[in-house]
Amino acid sequence: MWPRDRGVEDVVRIGRLAVELWTLVGESSTLVASHVLGPDHSVTELAQAIRGLHGRVKHRAVTIAFESAWMPVVFVDAGDEILLPAQMEQFIRHRLSLYGPDSFGLRSSWDVRSEHRVGSRQSMGYGLPLLVKAAVVDATRAADIRMRLMTSAFSWAWARQGKGARKGASAWFALCEQDRTLIGRVHSGRISDLNTGASPASNGQEVKVLVEIEAMRTGADAIHPITIVDWPNAASIQKATAGAPPYPANREVSAASGAA
Repeated sequence: MWPRDRGVEDVVRIGRLAVELWTLVGESSTLVASHVLGPDHSVTELAQAIRGLHGRVKHRAVTIAFESAWMPVVFVDAGDEILLPAQMEQFIRHRLSLYGPDSFGLRSSWDVRSEHRVGSRQSMGYGLPLLVKAAVVDATRAADIRMRLMTSAFSWAWARQGKGARKGASAWFALCEQDRTLIGRVHSGRISDLNTGASPASNGQEVKVLVEIEAMRTGADAIHPITIVDWPNAASIQKATAGAPPYPANREVSAASGAA
């Protein structure tokens, strides 16, 4: 499933529907615990769910992976301009400000992450509301959980699972989150376009259809290989898809030949 750092990794997956603790060993994964979240996107409930993991993590620092419901992902293309890192960060902050107020409260206060390379006109950007960050840090301390990394689930998945998509000249990269699918078009080993709000997918065929729709929207070719990243047998997936069977993760399929 998930190639690891040749060891054991514990990951707290934080999505719109649930908080899940996974233990990942080599190619295998185990869902250790899950807490289904209510519909109001409550930071208080999120913190309670993390505190409930006390005693479930054994002798390891965990990776906290926020899905985009909590840590929005933006793709910035500056067009003909080549921006300095500080300028790109301002561009990302502007894009994040368009999300507007919601149950987070002061959502204009962001911990902004940028993957901008000097001289590039494009960048991936991520924004974690400071209110959410503080609540999760406090909750992990209360649960006696050591954090190894706090990051975007998309950035984490791309770094570890995007190798296949980065190999060829063109490809597609799809991350199945609990409440949506993120679909990236890959060119020369880098994300060149990203849809952060495609419909949730419960199987490979549905991802293939989403890629075909995205190809039509962007004028791209849907035949290129697709790398699909998901969390099979997740409680949140089963809840979201009303029991639809999960599909194998981290597969490369051809949109022309269908999902295997």
